[in-house]
Amino acid sequence: RRFHSQLRRRQDFTAAFTDVAPYLRAADVTVANLEGPLVTGCPTTDSGTKFCGDPKFVEGLASAGIDVVSVANNHAGDYGGPGLQETRSLLTAAGIQPLWETTPVVTEVKGYRIGWLALDLTSAGETEREELLTETVAQIHALTATADAVIVSLHWGVEYQSLPSQWQ
Repeated sequence: RRFHSQLRRRQDFTAAFTDVAPYLRAADVTVANLEGPLVTGCPTTDSGTKFCGDPKFVEGLASAGIDVVSVANNHAGDYGGPGLQETRSLLTAAGIQPLWETTPVVTEVKGYRIGWLALDLTSAGETEREELLTETVAQIHALTATADAVIVSLHWGVEYQSLPSQWQ
């Protein structure tokens, strides 16, 4: 909650990655979860549960060598469709592949085709969860026909709990 306001005060959106960027850039592919959209006019706040980040934060992601970003999580839609669209445009313009919930993507890394899926199960009810998981398994099988490897970014769990729930 304080992360955004600290970076804004510094006016350095790469600062969060200073110590880890050399390691992240050295990897063949680096994946991150973006826990909230990047939106113009994002308010600076140190409290609350409606998350967003300054569009300039994409500079930090790019400078750290982030290649793929999942935005399939419980805060991705905090600023609705326009927030998601702006985030997608910013990431794409920076050369970062966004992953949207249940939308398969294939990228190439050093001659290998990697299939990606992202899924948010934080607020899904039992019936919806089962449907999403069934759909995801089908998508994984479909991706194996065109990808050398399939990676699933799964966002789930009960906040502030250190152990998984029974269904997880």
